[in-house]
Amino acid sequence: MNRPKFIVGVLLSIIIAFYLFQVYLQAELGVLAFEYSDLKEQIGIIKQKNTILHEKVLKEKSLTNINKKAVEMGFIPANYYYFTRTQNRLNRAYDTKSEIKNKSDLKQLNFLKRSVFFLVVFGVGVLLYRRSVRR
Repeated sequence: MNRPKFIVGVLLSIIIAFYLFQVYLQAELGVLAFEYSDLKEQIGIIKQKNTILHEKVLKEKSLTNINKKAVEMGFIPANYYYFTRTQNRLNRAYDTKSEIKNKSDLKQLNFLKRSVFFLVVFGVGVLLYRRSVRR
């Protein structure tokens, strides 16, 4: 008769322990949800600041602004600007670290990377071949 009371007591204490653990986990979940919402707000604010700073950077590195500052420093003002097509695309591709908006720029950039890699591998191969022929 003593044994069933013990088993019932152990089972009851396990149920109470699990219930308290569940309450604890729900409280922690509430705290984490609150922290998550705060972090989301901070991310939104930082994204707005980054957009503003990105616009300022673009304005500062524009050719008209650079030309104006050069004239203020005593340089002769530029009458025209000359852009090469490839260089302009590479600048646009490397300009932002976010996404590349034009797929042709990305294709050209990847083609140039593969070409440089091929030339380096080919050059190393030629050097190794010449070295082995000399011996």
